[in-house]
Amino acid sequence: MKRIILFLIAFVVAAVQVSAGERDIQHQSCNVDAGPCVAKTADNAIEVALDITPKPVAAMRDLTFRVKLKGRNGRPVTDASVKIDLSMPGMYMGKNEVELTYRNGMYEGTGIIVRCPSGKKTWQADVVIRSSDKIGSTGFIFEVR
Repeated sequence: MKRIILFLIAFVVAAVQVSAGERDIQHQSCNVDAGPCVAKTADNAIEVALDITPKPVAAMRDLTFRVKLKGRNGRPVTDASVKIDLSMPGMYMGKNEVELTYRNGMYEGTGIIVRCPSGKKTWQADVVIRSSDKIGSTGFIFEVR
């Protein structure tokens, strides 16, 4: 019976990791402690600048996530729904999403990056953007303290 339960747990964890990995998100390495990280969505339609404060970015403290979006024309994207999906590469740490609200020229929200029991400190932030009928995304890989 224990083997069946362990198998089912392993299957569910693997299924969650596969479904998260099925998104076509390109990840950029990012030194978020040095300032905003910038990348484009896969279709190059939107430039995404991500910043996290306070610095240095550390686990288990309140963080502010800020995202600035620019369209192909260089103008700010102000009418999108934006969220950040926080996860660890190769390790399921539970669902951790930060919903962002547009104000003062950027999207902003607060959240916490949890501490990994294994001691690993590499995290990824997948920025998911829904605007009109389009969905775009990009991702950043960074270290926390």
